[in-house]
Amino acid sequence: MAERIDPSTIKLADRIRPYVAARSLGKSEADQYRYALNKLETFLKRAPTLADLNAATLNEWLLSLQEAGLSPKTVKNNRGRVLALWNDALDEGVIDNEPRRLRKVKIPRFIPTAWSPAEVARLLEVARKVPGRFIQSRVVKAKFWEAFILFLWDTALRLGDVRRVETATVRGQSVFRLVQSKTNDIVVCQLRPETLAAIEATYPPDRKRAFGSALSRGRMEKGFRLLIEAAGLSRETGTTRMLRKSSATAVEALHPGAAMRHRTPGLAYKHYVDPRFISEAKPIAPALPGMATTAEADEVYDCLFDDGQQGGPSL
Repeated sequence: MAERIDPSTIKLADRIRPYVAARSLGKSEADQYRYALNKLETFLKRAPTLADLNAATLNEWLLSLQEAGLSPKTVKNNRGRVLALWNDALDEGVIDNEPRRLRKVKIPRFIPTAWSPAEVARLLEVARKVPGRFIQSRVVKAKFWEAFILFLWDTALRLGDVRRVETATVRGQSVFRLVQSKTNDIVVCQLRPETLAAIEATYPPDRKRAFGSALSRGRMEKGFRLLIEAAGLSRETGTTRMLRKSSATAVEALHPGAAMRHRTPGLAYKHYVDPRFISEAKPIAPALPGMATTAEADEVYDCLFDDGQQGGPSL
């Protein structure tokens, strides 16, 4: 019989690489696991090991993160990543204690906010006035930002996918297909003639990727934040997510059920669609006796509560 390994001798950090490799996860995902373990190491004041995978230790750690003011989403993500390593070690038989009674983290539900079409038009107006060219790519800034905003408005793609779009894909192509990097799903996008013309106006110089080759991601996000501030628009984040949500909301207002088309039903309304711009409201109850202003309201009330007596039902 093989001698059992002491869990306290195995560092959790050493479990990340094989865990990530077995699931074909990328460097960014691996970094998130390291971030979670760094938080746990700060709490323990030493490197965490397999022996620390118990409810008592981890519950105290999660409570300390919440008390330190970390957002519920960040705490929940850290919890999930350490729990994943716990389950992985359990599946391999390295440990035998199952994760039970682990503190749950509830994320408050927020109502999504988006810009109106008029506000996006204001952003576009500001973008068209940006002077100069980008230093390295030599692309005219105003032309780039105009095409960038129109492209996101038409497609509602994530920034990473926008940066991957190649010139040959969108030059003169009103419809194109793209495999989304996050979900690996194929999405079919349409572009308006105005958007195609705006993209074409960003050339020369020629480049492989329409947007990604013109500007780095960091400068793209910083430049977009400056446009938002110059336009006087509100924002939840400093990224293009607000424009993505605004596009989704506008689509949903015109074509109910068509926004985003996520695998999970209701995800668009949970994270993207701003209900302020959706005209369909919850039905209102009939007027109470003495409040009715129309014969129709009285008739509805009588049909609902007719018990053979005048003046409504007996209680």
